Amino acid sequence: MSVVNGVKSFGIGGLGGIVGVVLAKYFLPEPEPKLKQNEEVASSLPPKTSSILKYGTPSFGVNTIMKYENHVLEYDPVRKVPKWVAEHVSEKKAFGSEANRKMSKFDRDPSIPHLFSSDNRDFRGSGWSRGHMAPAGNNKHSQAAMNQTFYLTNIVPQDLDNNGNYWNRLEIYCRELTKQYSDVYVISGPLWLPEMEENAENIQEAYSPIRWKHQNDDISEKGDRSSNEKPKKGGWKPPPKKFVKYQVLGKSNVAVPTHLFKVILVEDPSLERPMLGAFVVPNKPIQNVRLREFEVDLEEIEKYVGVRFHQDLDRSQVASLCLDTGCKLNDYREFQDFFWNRSMSNPWNMHQLERDWKTICERGLKTEKLEQVYLTKKQEFLDKQKEAKEDEKVVKAAGVEASTIKSNQHIVQGSGGDTQSVESSATKSEQPAVQLAAAA
Repeated sequence: MSVVNGVKSFGIGGLGGIVGVVLAKYFLPEPEPKLKQNEEVASSLPPKTSSILKYGTPSFGVNTIMKYENHVLEYDPVRKVPKWVAEHVSEKKAFGSEANRKMSKFDRDPSIPHLFSSDNRDFRGSGWSRGHMAPAGNNKHSQAAMNQTFYLTNIVPQDLDNNGNYWNRLEIYCRELTKQYSDVYVISGPLWLPEMEENAENIQEAYSPIRWKHQNDDISEKGDRSSNEKPKKGGWKPPPKKFVKYQVLGKSNVAVPTHLFKVILVEDPSLERPMLGAFVVPNKPIQNVRLREFEVDLEEIEKYVGVRFHQDLDRSQVASLCLDTGCKLNDYREFQDFFWNRSMSNPWNMHQLERDWKTICERGLKTEKLEQVYLTKKQEFLDKQKEAKEDEKVVKAAGVEASTIKSNQHIVQGSGGDTQSVESSATKSEQPAVQLAAAA
């Protein structure tokens, strides 16, 4: 009896399996192919909502996470600058000899539509330089990698002095770390930080780190005032208004950041744990200020950028970069001598040369070597100006002579009714006199 029941159960089970397969084939939906990002969003919406996006979900049209040979970035199509740029720096990459900066040029990334891209013309005459977030100097191992750092997707409008001076020293510091540590991971980018309304008592020193600048931003849950603030006589007064103000450049409205940030993570087999440092630097000229003055908590940067960095890193097991290394940039005076010597050795014009020399004198950076460079270049410009004036006189004199000859030709042509030259006209006029003399 049990055998018969077993056979029946097996038959029914097998029949049920077959029926299940048939039902699944004809009544259950087939697996959908992998959808694009816009289609995925639309398919996850209720039917009525999907009909609203009948012709697609609004989008940038290009993946904002862009990958290059030695850097990765997230592009901001509204401000026309990167939100952040990540790179891996090693001694081989930073101190190689395969790439030449003179072979690179600033240009649009061809993968970005014109509508969402900046252009070199946006920077012309603006007074702002094109500042690399992933430096060209970190990619001396590959010409292709260096060329890609000149794409405008990696560029922000940067104060000229800041770009070649303090920020340059910070980039050099990152490269120098590779001589001691095997792997240096750097994330850089622009920031637009709020400022209090224009009240002298509320505006902080421009060089103050944002943890100082916004240390009074602790608003209570009620949102009325700081939890530690005591009511003043005459009732509660609202806090000062805050604004985010920044310049935009050119027809593309390229946003000029108020600050720049750099996150440095260091690893090496000799270290017990990774070391990390996060810094926010104002986008303006900065002189002899210690890097530690600009150190901030990583979360402070993340709050303003709107992303989390190094999400897979256990931050409880990370040491402070500045506590272990001191975060010392190269010597200020030595770098200033190098920086200004280079600047004055290749000035665009006399105006720039005089401006640089004035800045050097005002900052107390004058040396005999720099003064000699200044005087030599100034004399070169004066000699060129003198040669140009002499050439102008020669050209002007030649122009007057040519004008006189042309004028004489015009007179002859007008009187004789032909197109012969002055000399031929004069020859013709002399012929009758010769004939009369012969006849006499």
